[in-house]
Amino acid sequence: MAIKLNDKWYDESKFNAEIKNSIVQVNNYQKQVSNLKADLQNCQIIIAHHANYIKENVPASAEIDEPKAEETPKE
Repeated sequence: MAIKLNDKWYDESKFNAEIKNSIVQVNNYQKQVSNLKADLQNCQIIIAHHANYIKENVPASAEIDEPKAEETPKE
């Protein structure tokens, strides 16, 4: 079977097991990177949606003055 690597064609049957394994690893991790990028984009969309929802829906009656230093809860 022919395979294209770095803009050149190769006969895959002439590859040793280590080269074949490396090709599989590169393909797997390229797919994983693509999936992670898609997940990151989805996370950003969800964050923006919920941040906007909070901004538009937090009740004005919940607003208070900034607590004094001694009243601020410790983390």
